[in-house]
Amino acid sequence: MYSCREATRLMAEEAQLNWFGTAKLKMHVMICPLCKNFQAQMNELKIQIKKNLKRELSQDEKEKVNDLENKIILKIKQSSD
Repeated sequence: MYSCREATRLMAEEAQLNWFGTAKLKMHVMICPLCKNFQAQMNELKIQIKKNLKRELSQDEKEKVNDLENKIILKIKQSSD
């Protein structure tokens, strides 16, 4: 099973894992109490990004941030399935 640091890195990098690596990542996310709350942490991060960063970004940069947020959320949902 992966550590929290490894699991977070793999999700952030959108790593292409083999079936065993995917199983290990899903197992970690399902069992680890810190990672179970990861979705809540990501929601809070999304709120903070919108409050602080988007004020200073151009429209193109805002779209890139939205795309990145959506990719992270999709990766979390895929990992928890």
